[in-house]
Amino acid sequence: MQKMSVNQCPCCPDDRLKRLEVRESQVVAERFQQLNRKKYGGYMSGWEGELSLQLFQCAGCGHVWHAEHPDQESLFGMYAHGRRMRVTSADRPPTNRMCREMRQFARLVGARHLDQGLLDFGSGGGRWSVAADLAGFQVTAYEPSAARVPSQSRIRQITDLRELEGAQFSAVNLEQVLEHVPDPMGLLQTIKSLMQPGGVLRISVPDICKHLNGTWLEDYPFNGREMHIMSPFEHLHGFTRKSLISLLARSGWRIVSGFDLISASPLLFSRYFLSSAGLPISRTLLFVEPQEC
Repeated sequence: MQKMSVNQCPCCPDDRLKRLEVRESQVVAERFQQLNRKKYGGYMSGWEGELSLQLFQCAGCGHVWHAEHPDQESLFGMYAHGRRMRVTSADRPPTNRMCREMRQFARLVGARHLDQGLLDFGSGGGRWSVAADLAGFQVTAYEPSAARVPSQSRIRQITDLRELEGAQFSAVNLEQVLEHVPDPMGLLQTIKSLMQPGGVLRISVPDICKHLNGTWLEDYPFNGREMHIMSPFEHLHGFTRKSLISLLARSGWRIVSGFDLISASPLLFSRYFLSSAGLPISRTLLFVEPQEC
């Protein structure tokens, strides 16, 4: 395992960093080991001695991130050893909300007179891929952790990005993925190379603003029952709406116009409006397209 250090905001150029009050104490180390045993079967043993559990926050955009994290291969190993914290079926169907959101996405893409090829990037257990398939998309699901890939006969499943060489998609779904990756800007630029002209990226991340209160770090990094919003090293980033928009702009993306959204789905536009008005919605959902050169 190699240690990666992050000493500047990954999302904006502001260099004013705040060191959050995370004490490198025996209690924190014991909580980390409890998480390690319960969630990852002991795979992360010793990491608390090699990696700081310190968190930084950007004074400009509010983004929160780990000061240090493991390299990508170690993270892949961690995910492969992950266990379900709740007793649920591994092959649950997508929820009604998932299906509704994919139908709205399909209308947005269809209004641009593009084909219905969709890449579900970081598809995990595949529920969003199934929802996209039911909405009429022709789905390719990319999930690098082979142990998490389900069997879906109608969906092309891949575990290696090299299989996408030369492919381009009219739609990409990035559902609760960006907070897990060491280099979110690099990932967004990779996705740009996979987009057709006029294509749309649907991106959703947890909104850390909902959690930033006076007690949010009291049970960090684990309370024995539920994953913390900045659980090491599951979530490497805690996005705000402002930090995500800043990162997208710096990565060469722009937000799809409100006219396009309301034409595709008034319900989708209304949710967009509520989120942009700063109401406490649990996640930030954006539809973006590559900026013209």
